[in-house]
Amino acid sequence: MGKSMSRVTRPLKNWNIESRAHKAISKEKRPSAPTFVSVHKQIELVNELEPDYKERASKKQKDLDENLKKVFVTSTEGNTIDSRYNPDKPLPKDNKLCEPFEYGFYEPEPSRIPTGKITLRQAIEFIGKHSKDPKNYTAEKIAEEYKLDAIVTADILEFYRLFNTFQEEPDSKDNTLALPISMKSGITIKFSRNPGKVIPDNHFEEDPSTEEIDEREKKIEDSVEIFDKQKALEEQEKKKLISEKIVEKV
Repeated sequence: MGKSMSRVTRPLKNWNIESRAHKAISKEKRPSAPTFVSVHKQIELVNELEPDYKERASKKQKDLDENLKKVFVTSTEGNTIDSRYNPDKPLPKDNKLCEPFEYGFYEPEPSRIPTGKITLRQAIEFIGKHSKDPKNYTAEKIAEEYKLDAIVTADILEFYRLFNTFQEEPDSKDNTLALPISMKSGITIKFSRNPGKVIPDNHFEEDPSTEEIDEREKKIEDSVEIFDKQKALEEQEKKKLISEKIVEKV
């Protein structure tokens, strides 16, 4: 019922709403916001006790200004030390920011690390040693050295690895990769194995002769013609199949 009534009353409420809003804003004396019942009672009480309070509040009183000029604040106490200051525990005098830690958080000294626990630095160290020489740095030897559980150490070495960087030599002989645009056309594009470098298909180490260029253009033209013919044959076959299906339905 509420939805149906709102559908009826909403167009009436929104009718000519912009012009009504402009009229309400353009009024010089806008209606004040409604006040609570308690505020009305306070206003009535003030009007009974001091009916001229508005006039006195709007006027400037010279007596108050003169009284303010007579007020001064002076400090006679010296630099006293806070009673909470403890000479055995002095406050830090260096306010410089601490240097950032290597792994993003504070690492305790090895002597303060409890048995059965390791730091991130120690984990990286023995994982790297194991990856370089797994025969000598076995899980049992690492667990004995760092005072860890042998099963937990074996799981760490099995499921955790360090990132390795691999950089290919740019001066290798075969440094390009040929990728075909289409299996039917036979046109290929050569890409450099180095990132950010693309070698075009007509790239040669030496300047090509006119005969080589003509032969290459002929091969490209032949491959394009073959591709066009195959595409035309495929379209003809599709049309035949569609016509046969229409005949069967009829």
